[in-house]
Amino acid sequence: MSGPTAAMLAAMDGNPRTNVPTRITRLAEQWQRVAFGRPNATRYVAPFEPHDKASLKTLVLDLTDKVAALAYESGSLAERERYVRYWMVWCGLLGEAYVIRSIEQIWLLNGFAAVLGVVWVPRGHVRGDQLGLNHGTVRGAVSQITAWHFEMHGIDLKLYGSRCSKVVRGLKKMAGPTLPLLHLSFDAFKFIVGWLQRTGTPESIATAHAIMWLFFALFRVSEIASTDAHNLSGGTARYLLDTNVTITRATHIDGPTTRGATSSARVRLISWTLPKTKWKDQQMNRHLFASGCQAEEANDVLLADLTNDFANVMAKQKVLNAQYLQQHPTMAASLPFIHVNGEALTRGTIQRAIVDGLRAGHASHSLPNPDEYRVGTHTGRRGGATYYSENGAGDKFLCWLGRWASVAWLHYVQVTSRAVCRVSGLLKW
Repeated sequence: MSGPTAAMLAAMDGNPRTNVPTRITRLAEQWQRVAFGRPNATRYVAPFEPHDKASLKTLVLDLTDKVAALAYESGSLAERERYVRYWMVWCGLLGEAYVIRSIEQIWLLNGFAAVLGVVWVPRGHVRGDQLGLNHGTVRGAVSQITAWHFEMHGIDLKLYGSRCSKVVRGLKKMAGPTLPLLHLSFDAFKFIVGWLQRTGTPESIATAHAIMWLFFALFRVSEIASTDAHNLSGGTARYLLDTNVTITRATHIDGPTTRGATSSARVRLISWTLPKTKWKDQQMNRHLFASGCQAEEANDVLLADLTNDFANVMAKQKVLNAQYLQQHPTMAASLPFIHVNGEALTRGTIQRAIVDGLRAGHASHSLPNPDEYRVGTHTGRRGGATYYSENGAGDKFLCWLGRWASVAWLHYVQVTSRAVCRVSGLLKW
C-alpha cells in the first residue's frame, strides 16, 4: 500500500526539514527569485525540461508525504495499515480490485462491514463464542478504508451511496441496549482507594494513586498509565512522568512567615505538565492547591489533617520517586510519576481495581453493582467532574482542569440529588 507509514515516521526522526534534497532547495530558490519583485509586474517563467519535471515531481510528492505523515500518530498509522490489509485480502478472495471506482463495486465495502460485524472471530475468542466485532470497531474500520480511498486515490466513496452507516446502525441494534455508564461517586471513590491502600502491596498503592489522578485531576487513563493505543513500543506514550510534576511548599510551616522553605514545609500546591496530550499540538500545564490553601499564601487556612489530601499524597509520592532515582539515576527522564519498580501501570490493572473495589463494597457499603453498569477507566474522570460540579465548581474550571476543548464535558457531568437540592431554594416566591 502507498502513503505514510509508521516506518516513514521513524526514519524521518519527526522533522521533514532534515535532509531536504538539494534539487528541492534550488527549486524553492528559483521560485522565490521569479515570484518576488514589484507587484503586478510581468513574470517570464521558463518551465523545466520534461526529464527534470518528472524527477522534481517525484521529490515534491515524497516531501509532501513526509509532511502529511506528521498529521498521524503511530497508533493511527498502525490501525490504518491493519484495516487496509484486511480490505485487500477481502477483495483478493472475491477477485475484485482493491480500489472502488464505480457504484457497482460499492457492495464490497458494505459486505466488508457486515461480515466483520456478524461472523468475524475477535482476537482471543474461538468460533463457539459470540462472533462479530463491536459496531464501533466496524465503524472505525470502514472509516479507515474510506479515508484510504480518498487520501491515496482521490475517491470519495460517499458519492457511491455506501450503506455502511446503516450496516453499523444495524449492528448496534443487534447488540441490544447497553448498560448505563457509571459515574464514580465520591463515597465509592473513597472506599476503593482505602480498600487498595489497606491491601498494602506496591501495585495496589500505586493503583490507588492512579485512581486519584483520574478522579481529582480529571486525567484520561492514557495520561497516567500505559495503554494499548498509547504505549512506549508505539512511540506514543503520553503518561505523566516524574520530571513533569512539581511540588510547591509553603515559605512557613505555621505562624509568622519565615523565608526559605524546607522539604518538611507544608505542601501548598501540585503542578504538572503534559507534553503529550489528546490535543497533540498543545502542551498542558495545570495545578491544584492543597486543602486550606488560597491563591495568596498569606490567606491560607492551616488544617491539622491533610492525610488524604490529593496534593499532599502526591508530594509524598514525589519524595519516594526522588529516593528511587537515587538508586536508578538513568531513569531521571523516563520514570513514570505513578509506577511499580519503574514500570508504568497498565489500563487493565486500573480498570480491574475499580471493578473489584466496587464488588468488595457492594454488599456492605451500598456501592453500585459493577455488573449493572459499564465500568471503565473513564468512570473516575466522570465521577470527578460530577463531584466538582455538585460542589459549585463552574463550567470554565471543569473545561480547564479536564482539558476539554469542546462541549464534550457536558456528557461527563451527572445531575445528582445533591446538585438538585442546591436549587431547591429557587422553588419559592
